[in-house]
Amino acid sequence: MRSARDTLVTPSGQRLVTRAWLPDDDRSESRPSVLIVHGLGEHIGRYERLAEVLVDAGLAVHGFDLPGHGESEGRRAWFRDVADLIDVVSVVATQLRTWNVGPWALMGHSVGGLVALRAVQTGSLSPDALVLSSPFLRASRMPPSIVVRALVALARIAPGLPATRLDPSAMSRDPVEVAAYRDDPAVSHAPVRLDTATAMVTAGAAALSPDAPPLLLPTLVLHGLADTVSNPSGSAELVARNPGVTHHVEREGRHELFNDTCRELVSDVLARWLTSRLALAAAN
Repeated sequence: MRSARDTLVTPSGQRLVTRAWLPDDDRSESRPSVLIVHGLGEHIGRYERLAEVLVDAGLAVHGFDLPGHGESEGRRAWFRDVADLIDVVSVVATQLRTWNVGPWALMGHSVGGLVALRAVQTGSLSPDALVLSSPFLRASRMPPSIVVRALVALARIAPGLPATRLDPSAMSRDPVEVAAYRDDPAVSHAPVRLDTATAMVTAGAAALSPDAPPLLLPTLVLHGLADTVSNPSGSAELVARNPGVTHHVEREGRHELFNDTCRELVSDVLARWLTSRLALAAAN
């Protein structure tokens, strides 16, 4: 496997750091590929182990640090509207499609899964397949709707108020992985701002709205039932409303399945599903 690191400047002038993991001996422009959108507070470098599995399966893997994450420019681990992140992902996807015209999948983890889902639901992106890993569609402890409305109003007045903080132990059952997450200097451990938290909850509600369009493309949803960050009931509801979606559940899995003790199994499930779905897309 060979890897590449580059930068991309968005139309607004923001500098993003991009990563690619590719087979050593193949530079085909038609190779099936996957674009990964990482979660809140983390960075794309944490997906290198997963990228190795996917490259071994014959895929090209691409990703980038979201604005304010990892090495990309911007206020740390902050956004005020999921639509802004969709715009950024669209810029990266457009760049990717200029030099890889093969079938491709969009994959997002946690908030990245929310962004990927909304990008497809709103018609901003049209990948050949969609993968949602522990997507943040509903908070683990969702307050009543009247409280959510009050928090949204408060966020307009005091957007920087701390709303919550991510617990490293919620990421994995593997203590080595928990320590790696906790000690990674490129991971933001600052409290999630209120404006960002309410943007996440609002977009999650829109994704699960009865008015949301059906998912007509091949879609895989992966979620652990022990996830205390992204409520697995959100994924279950999305799957129930879209009968064609493949749903893989890990009964004891925590938030980061690809860093949990079940990572080899889940990575294999993902690789097999992607290769089969993208092969069908290439045949068509």
